[in-house]
Amino acid sequence: EIDFEKLYLNMLKAKADWLYNLPEWDAVLSEEKRKQITKDYNKSRQAVSNKIGRNDPCPCGSGKKYKKCCGANES
Repeated sequence: EIDFEKLYLNMLKAKADWLYNLPEWDAVLSEEKRKQITKDYNKSRQAVSNKIGRNDPCPCGSGKKYKKCCGANES
């Protein structure tokens, strides 16, 4: 049996954009499930440090740069 969640995650890791954006995924995994897998993957890639750099991914998990997300209000 194929583990579609693991397959989708592996495609994210391989940065195979064209594969995980195929409309055929609609019949296999719900859009919500794909978004959750993507969000969890992005969170797992974030570096842990004491100070967040302006160009680092935002720790909230949005996928945006810190300066364009939660860091936008800091001066």
